[in-house]
Amino acid sequence: MKILLLSAVVGLLWGLRVGAEIGTQPNFDANKFSGMWNIIVMGSNDKVFLSKKDSMKMATAMVTPASNGDLNIKFGFPNPKGGCQIIDSVFVKGAVPGQFSDADFNQKKIHVVKTDYKRYAILYMQVERDGVTSNMLQLYSRTQDVSPEGLKKFKDFYPTVGLRDDMMAMLPKSGPWLNPDGDCPFPVRS
Repeated sequence: MKILLLSAVVGLLWGLRVGAEIGTQPNFDANKFSGMWNIIVMGSNDKVFLSKKDSMKMATAMVTPASNGDLNIKFGFPNPKGGCQIIDSVFVKGAVPGQFSDADFNQKKIHVVKTDYKRYAILYMQVERDGVTSNMLQLYSRTQDVSPEGLKKFKDFYPTVGLRDDMMAMLPKSGPWLNPDGDCPFPVRS
């Protein structure tokens, strides 16, 4: 019984430590972060993500900073019927530059953990679905090719939020799903 109780306490403390230590890119600059990104690697302990990760493909994100510090993000991704689907999202600024939230997608915490602004960005998200909190990481790239430096930093970081190799998905190239105007370049086939 003592071992079980000790394990529960250690698990709780580990969970608190993980949540407390998520940093953000020092001196985060939303203007440098703006523009087109490809979401090329994802990882999560979310059950829905884990059930679909093997069929997911690369998505595109267009980031536009708002004057109030929020980020307007337009996501484009493949539609099962062909063509693409676009979703508009607003990352609401947090207390620290590089921290955001998005209530529409149940993302309580969004952190731009690390970026060089030119090749890669690592985003951490804490997602709450049906009362269950999970962690998600995304590796963004300015091209459809992975940055070796970005991938290394991503792989070094994900164990710190409780994620494992089997929770990762290197997304196959597809798209691009947004053109420079933020529109879908491929009409949906009926």
